[in-house]
Amino acid sequence: MHGGILGLICDETMGNLVVLRLGGPALTTSMRMRYLGVVAVGRRYRCTAEATDATNGLITARADVLDEHGAPVATATAHYQPHQHAVEA
Repeated sequence: MHGGILGLICDETMGNLVVLRLGGPALTTSMRMRYLGVVAVGRRYRCTAEATDATNGLITARADVLDEHGAPVATATAHYQPHQHAVEA
């Protein structure tokens, strides 16, 4: 699978977690990917995410893409900026 698709999956998983925590939208300000193994089309994978920190108005999150045995094949970290309307609500 193309690494950009894995990046999209990680960003969506982390971003949705942040949105659920904030109760409103957030913007991805930066993201870093690490590719640890091959991700083959047609196999099962799971993407998990956790919010790890909130400083200077940014929320930091981490995601892991795990193969069917639970071994990581990709990891991501990202920073999210709460959207202005989410902060005001």
